Amino acid sequence: MIINKYIMFLVPIMLVGLISCGGGDEDTSSANSDSTDSTSSSSSSSSTDSSSGSSSTSSSGTNQETLPVFADVPKLSEFTARMQKYGRLLGDKISSEPSASKRIQEVYYDAARTFYQIAEFTGQSEPWHTYARKARNIFVNDYLKPNNYKPAGWWRFPHGLDLDWRIGGNAASKSDLLTLHSKSPRPGYHVYADRYWEQMYSRPVAYTLETNMAAERAGAKRDVDVVEFLVQMALGHIQQWTTGVYLDPVLEDQHIQAFMSGLTTAALIDYYERSVELGSPDARVPAALKIMADWLWTNMWVADVGGSAGSWRDTGGTGYGAFRMRNAKVGANPNPAPMLNQLILPVYAFLYKHNCENTYRSKADLIFSGGVALISNLEKGKFFSQQHRMTFRYLKWRAEGDNAGCNG
Repeated sequence: MIINKYIMFLVPIMLVGLISCGGGDEDTSSANSDSTDSTSSSSSSSSTDSSSGSSSTSSSGTNQETLPVFADVPKLSEFTARMQKYGRLLGDKISSEPSASKRIQEVYYDAARTFYQIAEFTGQSEPWHTYARKARNIFVNDYLKPNNYKPAGWWRFPHGLDLDWRIGGNAASKSDLLTLHSKSPRPGYHVYADRYWEQMYSRPVAYTLETNMAAERAGAKRDVDVVEFLVQMALGHIQQWTTGVYLDPVLEDQHIQAFMSGLTTAALIDYYERSVELGSPDARVPAALKIMADWLWTNMWVADVGGSAGSWRDTGGTGYGAFRMRNAKVGANPNPAPMLNQLILPVYAFLYKHNCENTYRSKADLIFSGGVALISNLEKGKFFSQQHRMTFRYLKWRAEGDNAGCNG
Protein backbone atom coordinates (compact mmCIF):
# COMPACT_ATOMS: atom_id res chain seq x y z
CA MET A 1 0.00 0.00 0.00
CA ILE A 2 1.29 3.45 -0.91
CA ILE A 3 1.31 6.07 1.81
CA ASN A 4 2.66 9.54 1.17
CA LYS A 5 2.16 12.90 2.79
CA TYR A 6 0.88 14.25 -0.55
CA ILE A 7 -1.61 11.43 -1.18
CA MET A 8 -4.66 13.51 -0.31
CA PHE A 9 -3.59 16.07 -2.91
CA LEU A 10 -4.41 13.54 -5.62
CA VAL A 11 -7.87 12.47 -4.53
CA PRO A 12 -9.83 14.91 -6.75
CA ILE A 13 -8.12 13.82 -9.96
CA MET A 14 -9.38 10.28 -9.43
CA LEU A 15 -12.93 11.59 -9.65
CA VAL A 16 -13.73 12.15 -13.30
CA GLY A 17 -14.54 15.74 -14.17
CA LEU A 18 -14.14 17.26 -10.73
CA ILE A 19 -10.91 19.15 -11.33
CA SER A 20 -11.22 22.83 -12.00
CA CYS A 21 -9.93 23.76 -15.43
CA GLY A 22 -9.28 27.37 -14.49
CA GLY A 23 -6.52 28.99 -12.52
CA GLY A 24 -3.23 30.59 -13.26
CA ASP A 25 0.25 29.17 -13.39
CA GLU A 26 3.74 30.42 -13.60
CA ASP A 27 7.33 30.36 -14.81
CA THR A 28 10.73 28.72 -14.99
CA SER A 29 12.30 25.51 -13.72
CA SER A 30 15.74 24.72 -12.39
CA ALA A 31 15.38 20.98 -11.87
CA ASN A 32 14.89 20.32 -15.56
CA SER A 33 18.15 21.91 -16.67
CA ASP A 34 17.06 21.76 -20.30
CA SER A 35 13.92 23.74 -19.45
CA THR A 36 14.38 26.29 -22.24
CA ASP A 37 13.39 23.84 -24.95
CA SER A 38 11.75 26.46 -27.11
CA THR A 39 13.67 27.94 -29.94
CA SER A 40 13.76 30.06 -33.02
CA SER A 41 11.61 29.45 -36.03
CA SER A 42 10.81 31.03 -39.34
CA SER A 43 7.41 31.53 -40.87
CA SER A 44 6.24 30.12 -44.15
CA SER A 45 3.17 30.50 -46.29
CA SER A 46 -0.27 29.57 -45.05
CA SER A 47 -0.98 27.06 -47.75
CA THR A 48 -1.99 23.58 -46.69
CA ASP A 49 -1.39 20.27 -48.37
CA SER A 50 -1.81 16.61 -47.63
CA SER A 51 -0.23 13.34 -48.51
CA SER A 52 -1.04 9.72 -48.14
CA GLY A 53 1.00 6.72 -47.16
CA SER A 54 1.39 3.80 -49.51
CA SER A 55 3.19 0.53 -49.67
CA SER A 56 6.80 0.77 -50.76
CA THR A 57 9.96 -1.22 -51.11
CA SER A 58 12.96 -0.79 -48.83
CA SER A 59 16.49 -0.49 -50.11
CA SER A 60 16.99 -4.13 -49.28
CA GLY A 61 14.17 -5.05 -51.64
CA THR A 62 11.76 -6.21 -48.93
CA ASN A 63 8.14 -5.20 -49.41
CA GLN A 64 6.93 -3.20 -46.46
CA GLU A 65 3.51 -3.21 -44.84
CA THR A 66 1.01 -0.85 -46.45
CA LEU A 67 0.96 2.39 -44.49
CA PRO A 68 -2.26 4.09 -43.34
CA VAL A 69 -3.82 6.63 -45.65
CA PHE A 70 -3.45 10.02 -44.00
CA ALA A 71 -6.49 11.82 -45.33
CA ASP A 72 -6.26 15.60 -45.66
CA VAL A 73 -3.49 16.06 -43.09
CA PRO A 74 -2.46 19.72 -43.43
CA LYS A 75 1.12 20.38 -44.57
CA LEU A 76 2.02 16.69 -44.57
CA SER A 77 3.94 16.91 -47.84
CA GLU A 78 6.06 19.73 -46.46
CA PHE A 79 6.60 17.81 -43.24
CA THR A 80 7.67 14.70 -45.15
CA ALA A 81 10.08 16.54 -47.45
CA ARG A 82 11.79 18.28 -44.54
CA MET A 83 11.93 15.04 -42.58
CA GLN A 84 13.76 13.34 -45.44
CA LYS A 85 16.14 16.23 -46.06
CA TYR A 86 17.13 17.06 -42.51
CA GLY A 87 16.98 13.46 -41.32
CA ARG A 88 19.66 12.51 -43.82
CA LEU A 89 21.73 15.54 -42.86
CA LEU A 90 21.54 14.56 -39.19
CA GLY A 91 22.31 10.91 -39.88
CA ASP A 92 25.36 11.82 -41.92
CA LYS A 93 26.48 14.32 -39.29
CA ILE A 94 26.45 11.86 -36.38
CA SER A 95 28.16 9.27 -38.57
CA SER A 96 31.13 11.55 -39.26
CA GLU A 97 31.41 13.72 -36.12
CA PRO A 98 34.72 12.87 -34.34
CA SER A 99 33.87 14.61 -31.06
CA ALA A 100 31.97 12.47 -28.54
CA SER A 101 30.61 15.51 -26.73
CA LYS A 102 29.23 16.97 -29.97
CA ARG A 103 27.85 13.61 -31.12
CA ILE A 104 25.87 13.09 -27.94
CA GLN A 105 24.25 16.52 -28.20
CA GLU A 106 23.06 15.69 -31.71
CA VAL A 107 21.17 12.56 -30.55
CA TYR A 108 19.37 14.32 -27.69
CA TYR A 109 15.63 13.64 -27.54
CA ASP A 110 16.24 10.06 -28.68
CA ALA A 111 17.42 10.22 -32.27
CA ALA A 112 17.42 6.41 -32.48
CA ARG A 113 13.69 6.39 -31.82
CA THR A 114 13.17 9.11 -34.40
CA PHE A 115 15.09 7.28 -37.13
CA TYR A 116 13.32 3.96 -36.56
CA GLN A 117 9.96 5.71 -36.77
CA ILE A 118 10.95 7.45 -40.00
CA ALA A 119 11.81 4.04 -41.45
CA GLU A 120 8.37 2.76 -40.50
CA PHE A 121 6.63 5.87 -41.82
CA THR A 122 8.40 5.81 -45.19
CA GLY A 123 8.38 2.02 -45.55
CA GLN A 124 12.12 2.12 -46.24
CA SER A 125 14.62 0.61 -43.86
CA GLU A 126 17.64 2.45 -45.24
CA PRO A 127 19.33 4.73 -44.58
CA TRP A 128 17.20 5.10 -41.45
CA HIS A 129 18.11 1.85 -39.70
CA THR A 130 21.80 2.60 -40.18
CA TYR A 131 21.30 6.07 -38.71
CA ALA A 132 19.25 4.62 -35.84
CA ARG A 133 21.97 2.13 -34.95
CA LYS A 134 24.57 4.88 -35.02
CA ALA A 135 22.42 7.09 -32.75
CA ARG A 136 21.89 4.15 -30.39
CA ASN A 137 25.63 3.47 -30.20
CA ILE A 138 26.36 7.12 -29.41
CA PHE A 139 23.72 7.20 -26.67
CA VAL A 140 24.95 3.98 -25.07
CA ASN A 141 28.71 4.22 -25.52
CA ASP A 142 29.21 7.97 -25.17
CA TYR A 143 26.63 8.62 -22.46
CA LEU A 144 24.94 5.72 -20.69
CA LYS A 145 27.97 3.56 -20.04
CA PRO A 146 30.26 6.41 -18.89
CA ASN A 147 27.49 7.41 -16.46
CA ASN A 148 26.89 3.85 -15.23
CA TYR A 149 23.40 3.86 -16.79
CA LYS A 150 22.33 6.65 -14.44
CA PRO A 151 21.51 9.52 -16.81
CA ALA A 152 20.27 12.94 -15.84
CA GLY A 153 16.50 12.90 -15.51
CA TRP A 154 16.04 14.71 -18.82
CA TRP A 155 18.31 12.21 -20.63
CA ARG A 156 16.47 8.97 -19.80
CA PHE A 157 15.39 7.74 -23.25
CA PRO A 158 14.13 4.12 -23.40
CA HIS A 159 12.31 4.04 -26.75
CA GLY A 160 15.32 4.00 -29.07
CA LEU A 161 16.78 1.08 -27.13
CA ASP A 162 13.43 -0.72 -27.24
CA LEU A 163 13.12 -0.28 -31.01
CA ASP A 164 16.73 -1.25 -31.61
CA TRP A 165 16.18 -4.70 -30.15
CA ARG A 166 12.66 -5.18 -31.46
CA ILE A 167 13.24 -3.91 -35.00
CA GLY A 168 17.01 -3.93 -35.28
CA GLY A 169 17.40 -7.30 -33.57
CA ASN A 170 20.12 -6.03 -31.24
CA ALA A 171 19.98 -8.08 -28.03
CA ALA A 172 22.51 -5.72 -26.44
CA SER A 173 19.93 -2.92 -26.59
CA LYS A 174 17.44 -5.05 -24.68
CA SER A 175 20.07 -5.55 -22.01
CA ASP A 176 20.82 -1.81 -22.02
CA LEU A 177 17.12 -1.05 -21.59
CA LEU A 178 16.77 -3.42 -18.66
CA THR A 179 19.90 -2.00 -17.04
CA LEU A 180 18.63 1.55 -17.52
CA HIS A 181 15.40 0.49 -15.84
CA SER A 182 17.12 -1.26 -12.96
CA LYS A 183 19.04 1.91 -12.12
CA SER A 184 16.12 4.30 -12.48
CA PRO A 185 14.91 6.32 -9.48
CA ARG A 186 12.43 4.45 -7.30
CA PRO A 187 9.86 6.89 -5.92
CA GLY A 188 8.76 5.75 -2.51
CA TYR A 189 12.25 4.52 -1.75
CA HIS A 190 14.42 7.24 -3.28
CA VAL A 191 15.87 10.00 -1.12
CA TYR A 192 14.21 12.66 -3.30
CA ALA A 193 10.81 10.96 -3.44
CA ASP A 194 8.88 13.81 -1.84
CA ARG A 195 10.28 16.37 -4.27
CA TYR A 196 9.08 14.33 -7.26
CA TRP A 197 5.52 15.32 -6.45
CA GLU A 198 6.38 18.92 -7.36
CA GLN A 199 5.66 19.90 -10.96
CA MET A 200 9.25 21.01 -11.57
CA TYR A 201 10.18 17.30 -11.61
CA SER A 202 7.54 16.37 -14.16
CA ARG A 203 9.98 15.42 -16.90
CA PRO A 204 12.09 12.96 -14.84
CA VAL A 205 8.86 11.39 -13.59
CA ALA A 206 7.47 11.07 -17.13
CA TYR A 207 10.66 9.57 -18.53
CA THR A 208 10.98 7.14 -15.62
CA LEU A 209 7.39 5.98 -16.13
CA GLU A 210 8.11 5.41 -19.83
CA THR A 211 11.26 3.48 -18.93
CA ASN A 212 9.24 1.25 -16.63
CA MET A 213 6.72 0.52 -19.37
CA ALA A 214 9.36 -0.23 -22.00
CA ALA A 215 11.29 -2.48 -19.64
CA GLU A 216 8.11 -4.28 -18.63
CA ARG A 217 7.37 -5.07 -22.26
CA ALA A 218 10.95 -6.35 -22.51
CA GLY A 219 10.34 -8.79 -19.68
CA ALA A 220 11.05 -6.85 -16.49
CA LYS A 221 8.72 -7.58 -13.60
CA ARG A 222 6.57 -4.64 -12.59
CA ASP A 223 7.21 -3.04 -9.23
CA VAL A 224 3.57 -2.22 -8.58
CA ASP A 225 4.23 0.38 -5.90
CA VAL A 226 6.83 2.24 -7.95
CA VAL A 227 4.63 2.38 -11.06
CA GLU A 228 1.66 3.57 -9.03
CA PHE A 229 3.78 6.26 -7.39
CA LEU A 230 4.91 7.47 -10.82
CA VAL A 231 1.35 7.51 -12.19
CA GLN A 232 0.04 9.39 -9.16
CA MET A 233 2.86 11.89 -9.45
CA ALA A 234 2.15 12.49 -13.15
CA LEU A 235 -1.56 12.90 -12.45
CA GLY A 236 -0.66 15.27 -9.63
CA HIS A 237 1.45 17.38 -11.97
CA ILE A 238 -1.56 17.74 -14.27
CA GLN A 239 -3.67 18.76 -11.31
CA GLN A 240 -1.15 21.41 -10.26
CA TRP A 241 -0.91 22.83 -13.79
CA THR A 242 -4.65 22.99 -14.36
CA THR A 243 -5.68 24.31 -10.94
CA GLY A 244 -2.76 26.61 -10.15
CA VAL A 245 -2.36 24.96 -6.73
CA TYR A 246 1.31 24.02 -6.57
CA LEU A 247 3.40 21.94 -4.21
CA ASP A 248 6.60 23.66 -5.30
CA PRO A 249 7.71 25.85 -2.36
CA VAL A 250 9.44 28.49 -4.52
CA LEU A 251 7.28 30.96 -6.45
CA GLU A 252 9.53 30.81 -9.51
CA ASP A 253 8.85 27.07 -9.78
CA GLN A 254 5.08 27.49 -9.74
CA HIS A 255 4.46 27.54 -13.47
CA ILE A 256 3.64 25.46 -16.50
CA GLN A 257 5.75 24.96 -19.57
CA ALA A 258 3.37 23.64 -22.18
CA PHE A 259 5.83 21.16 -23.67
CA MET A 260 6.44 19.61 -20.24
CA SER A 261 2.75 18.77 -20.06
CA GLY A 262 3.18 17.13 -23.47
CA LEU A 263 5.90 14.86 -22.09
CA THR A 264 3.71 13.97 -19.12
CA THR A 265 0.64 13.19 -21.21
CA ALA A 266 2.76 11.04 -23.55
CA ALA A 267 4.04 9.01 -20.61
CA LEU A 268 0.55 8.57 -19.20
CA ILE A 269 -0.72 7.41 -22.61
CA ASP A 270 2.11 4.87 -22.71
CA TYR A 271 1.08 3.63 -19.27
CA TYR A 272 -2.61 3.62 -20.23
CA GLU A 273 -1.97 1.56 -23.36
CA ARG A 274 -0.04 -0.93 -21.23
CA SER A 275 -2.98 -1.11 -18.80
CA VAL A 276 -5.22 -1.89 -21.78
CA GLU A 277 -2.82 -4.64 -22.89
CA LEU A 278 -3.06 -6.14 -19.41
CA GLY A 279 -6.87 -6.05 -19.51
CA SER A 280 -7.35 -3.39 -16.82
CA PRO A 281 -7.64 0.08 -18.41
CA ASP A 282 -6.92 2.81 -15.88
CA ALA A 283 -9.83 5.22 -16.20
CA ARG A 284 -7.98 7.95 -14.33
CA VAL A 285 -5.75 8.58 -17.33
CA PRO A 286 -8.15 9.54 -20.18
CA ALA A 287 -10.04 11.82 -17.80
CA ALA A 288 -6.85 13.62 -16.76
CA LEU A 289 -5.63 13.86 -20.36
CA LYS A 290 -8.85 15.58 -21.40
CA ILE A 291 -8.57 18.07 -18.55
CA MET A 292 -4.99 18.87 -19.50
CA ALA A 293 -5.67 19.21 -23.23
CA ASP A 294 -8.73 21.41 -22.69
CA TRP A 295 -6.87 23.63 -20.21
CA LEU A 296 -3.92 24.08 -22.56
CA TRP A 297 -6.19 25.03 -25.44
CA THR A 298 -8.07 27.59 -23.37
CA ASN A 299 -5.11 29.10 -21.56
CA MET A 300 -1.97 28.68 -23.68
CA TRP A 301 -2.92 28.30 -27.35
CA VAL A 302 -2.22 31.34 -29.58
CA ALA A 303 -4.29 30.87 -32.71
CA ASP A 304 -2.48 33.34 -34.96
CA VAL A 305 1.18 33.83 -34.13
CA GLY A 306 3.08 36.94 -35.20
CA GLY A 307 6.78 37.63 -35.57
CA SER A 308 9.50 35.34 -36.82
CA ALA A 309 12.81 33.63 -36.05
CA GLY A 310 12.60 33.45 -32.28
CA SER A 311 10.66 36.69 -31.80
CA TRP A 312 7.21 35.11 -31.82
CA ARG A 313 4.33 37.09 -30.35
CA ASP A 314 0.57 36.72 -30.23
CA THR A 315 0.08 39.75 -32.47
CA GLY A 316 -1.00 37.67 -35.45
CA GLY A 317 -0.04 37.66 -39.06
CA THR A 318 1.31 34.22 -39.94
CA GLY A 319 -2.01 32.40 -40.01
CA TYR A 320 -0.61 29.58 -37.85
CA GLY A 321 -0.83 28.82 -34.15
CA ALA A 322 1.41 27.67 -31.32
CA PHE A 323 1.37 27.12 -27.58
CA ARG A 324 3.05 29.59 -25.27
CA MET A 325 6.38 28.49 -23.88
CA ARG A 326 5.18 29.32 -20.36
CA ASN A 327 2.18 30.95 -18.81
CA ALA A 328 2.68 34.61 -18.05
CA LYS A 329 1.92 34.87 -14.34
CA VAL A 330 5.55 34.92 -13.25
CA GLY A 331 6.53 36.39 -16.57
CA ALA A 332 9.48 34.44 -18.00
CA ASN A 333 9.05 33.96 -21.74
CA PRO A 334 5.29 33.65 -22.19
CA ASN A 335 5.70 33.92 -25.96
CA PRO A 336 4.53 31.22 -28.37
CA ALA A 337 7.03 28.43 -29.07
CA PRO A 338 6.09 26.77 -32.38
CA MET A 339 9.10 24.42 -32.33
CA LEU A 340 7.53 22.60 -29.38
CA ASN A 341 4.05 22.10 -30.86
CA GLN A 342 4.78 18.52 -31.87
CA LEU A 343 5.74 17.51 -28.32
CA ILE A 344 2.23 18.53 -27.18
CA LEU A 345 0.41 17.27 -30.27
CA PRO A 346 -0.14 13.53 -29.54
CA VAL A 347 -2.58 13.93 -26.65
CA TYR A 348 -5.10 15.64 -28.96
CA ALA A 349 -4.91 12.82 -31.50
CA PHE A 350 -5.24 10.26 -28.71
CA LEU A 351 -8.37 11.97 -27.38
CA TYR A 352 -9.80 12.10 -30.90
CA LYS A 353 -9.36 8.35 -31.26
CA HIS A 354 -10.25 7.42 -27.68
CA ASN A 355 -13.26 9.72 -27.18
CA CYS A 356 -14.28 9.86 -30.86
CA GLU A 357 -14.67 13.64 -30.59
CA ASN A 358 -13.88 15.40 -33.85
CA THR A 359 -12.92 18.64 -32.10
CA TYR A 360 -9.65 17.06 -31.00
CA ARG A 361 -8.84 16.08 -34.59
CA SER A 362 -9.34 19.69 -35.66
CA LYS A 363 -7.16 20.97 -32.84
CA ALA A 364 -4.47 18.39 -33.55
CA ASP A 365 -4.37 19.47 -37.20
CA LEU A 366 -3.91 23.11 -36.19
CA ILE A 367 -1.10 22.18 -33.79
CA PHE A 368 0.63 20.06 -36.42
CA SER A 369 0.37 22.59 -39.23
CA GLY A 370 1.63 25.38 -36.96
CA GLY A 371 4.58 23.27 -35.92
CA VAL A 372 5.47 22.56 -39.54
CA ALA A 373 4.96 26.10 -40.81
CA LEU A 374 6.79 28.01 -38.09
CA ILE A 375 10.03 26.10 -37.64
CA SER A 376 13.67 26.40 -38.53
CA ASN A 377 16.96 25.00 -37.24
CA LEU A 378 16.05 21.45 -38.16
CA GLU A 379 19.69 20.88 -38.97
CA LYS A 380 20.27 20.66 -35.22
CA GLY A 381 19.68 17.19 -33.83
CA LYS A 382 17.77 18.30 -30.76
CA PHE A 383 15.27 20.30 -32.76
CA PHE A 384 14.90 17.63 -35.41
CA SER A 385 14.03 14.95 -32.84
CA GLN A 386 11.70 17.31 -30.97
CA GLN A 387 9.81 17.78 -34.21
CA HIS A 388 9.58 14.07 -35.04
CA ARG A 389 9.89 11.86 -31.94
CA MET A 390 6.15 11.84 -31.17
CA THR A 391 4.56 13.24 -34.33
CA PHE A 392 4.01 9.81 -35.84
CA ARG A 393 1.68 8.98 -32.96
CA TYR A 394 -0.53 11.84 -34.13
CA LEU A 395 -0.64 10.44 -37.66
CA LYS A 396 -1.35 6.91 -36.41
CA TRP A 397 -4.09 7.83 -33.93
CA ARG A 398 -5.67 10.30 -36.35
CA ALA A 399 -5.90 7.56 -38.99
CA GLU A 400 -7.31 5.10 -36.44
CA GLY A 401 -9.94 7.61 -35.37
CA ASP A 402 -10.89 8.20 -38.98
CA ASN A 403 -11.12 4.46 -39.61
CA ALA A 404 -13.42 4.15 -36.60
CA GLY A 405 -15.78 6.72 -38.12
CA CYS A 406 -14.99 9.49 -35.59
CA ASN A 407 -14.66 12.13 -38.33
CA GLY A 408 -18.36 12.10 -39.05
